[in-house]
Amino acid sequence: MLFYYPSIRERRSQTCIKLIAWYNFIPTWRIFTLPLFIGVAFAASMGAGLWLASLNVQYRDFRFIVPFIVQFGLYISPVGFSSTIVPEKWRFLYSLNPMVGVIDVDTIKLLLYPYKSRVFVIL
Repeated sequence: MLFYYPSIRERRSQTCIKLIAWYNFIPTWRIFTLPLFIGVAFAASMGAGLWLASLNVQYRDFRFIVPFIVQFGLYISPVGFSSTIVPEKWRFLYSLNPMVGVIDVDTIKLLLYPYKSRVFVIL
């Protein structure tokens, strides 16, 4: 007799479906635009990654600067905080970071909370 063991991906998706059913979470139609913004995040990260890789090949000492740049990018992107805490006079300058709009929109789509300020997504 053969036993079927589900893969990790199947177990994760089954767990997500069970949690969605347990908490009675019904996503709205806005969730269907989420792959678009995931694609924008992928394109932005690939662009920055390829640019940093080429600089690392050209300048050997650049590899010491890359961790600092990545950590700085984490602090200027709204990963651990909401971008609504940025003062209004600095909001446009802050939104020039391409990841600000993507992360804000993803947060709005997933958490389904109203957003009071403008979101700039620069493609």
